[in-house]
Amino acid sequence: MKFKRIFTYILTLTICVILFSCGLFPTPTPTPAPVPTTEGPPAAMPVSETVEASLTPSPTEITPEPEQATVSPIIATAQPAAPPHFSAGEIIPLDYIHMLNTTEGWGISGPYILTTGDGGKSWREVTPPEPLPAGSTAKAYGAFPDEQTAWIVYGIDRSSPPDPSYAYFQIPPEASVWSTTDRGQTWTASAPLFHNMYGDTTWAEFAAVDSTTGWMMIRGVYVGAGTHYVAELFQTVDGESWDTLDGDVGVDYTGMVFADADSGWLTWQTTGAYASAPPEYAVTDDGGFNWETRDLPPPDDAPGLFDQYEYCEPYQPNLLSAKSVRLLVACFDYHNPPKDYVSY
Repeated sequence: MKFKRIFTYILTLTICVILFSCGLFPTPTPTPAPVPTTEGPPAAMPVSETVEASLTPSPTEITPEPEQATVSPIIATAQPAAPPHFSAGEIIPLDYIHMLNTTEGWGISGPYILTTGDGGKSWREVTPPEPLPAGSTAKAYGAFPDEQTAWIVYGIDRSSPPDPSYAYFQIPPEASVWSTTDRGQTWTASAPLFHNMYGDTTWAEFAAVDSTTGWMMIRGVYVGAGTHYVAELFQTVDGESWDTLDGDVGVDYTGMVFADADSGWLTWQTTGAYASAPPEYAVTDDGGFNWETRDLPPPDDAPGLFDQYEYCEPYQPNLLSAKSVRLLVACFDYHNPPKDYVSY
């Protein structure tokens, strides 16, 4: 019986080899992945001297629709910028301008991203190909480390129906961060963030030290027996992928700055029920993985200042180096708006 089983196994294996040799079991041929175009954005467009840009695309220029990028489980593929959203001569309000020097800079207009290379005299639209829900409005939040690099994440208006007079934007948990390293000609979407922030409104704040190292804080606020704040901190070390850090603190941040890849500061306000306290700040020396909370001292010429006011809070930290910082501290009473206040 044992010999018979061995003989049957050998016979079966021999038949399988013959079938493969004869091509009876064909090997599937892989289908080549589509290659996204890399055509650049439209030519530069003039802008007025105010914060309203007038876009004037070339009448002969044809901007192709962005192709669907092929995304592998490991490496995301760059996609061309979205087609222009503005017609020739249209006046556009600029919500935010970030100038890197006297000529190079970036701008945000709602969900649209623009760049300038001549000090704001002309602008070029280089918006990421974000697939927005039909009928929705969106807002872009971004960071611009240099003239070639930008990081953008989108918030969606959740008012129903969209109401410009009462719009509240939320960053979806599955949102991605778009990155560009070629001045917005192409964009790469990160893996979904899957953040845990919630609230009536959520938004993003960035800090960057170079084209590959930066931080993004997803923040949220909601009202229920007082005003409550939540936040989750993310970090990138390659300019494309974002990892969450253990920095979730329920405070209202007023500043986040980093001097280098390791050294950073956080400031926050303490206004609110049961929240009055001397001003605090936090420092990190490991890139945001761990934070140490410290008290700010009162000014030398007013040592009893913190005892005179219900609230004293730091704002607007500006790092001069890893060990040197300037910031504003404001002290005020509990009235809204305050009736008595001082700052230093």
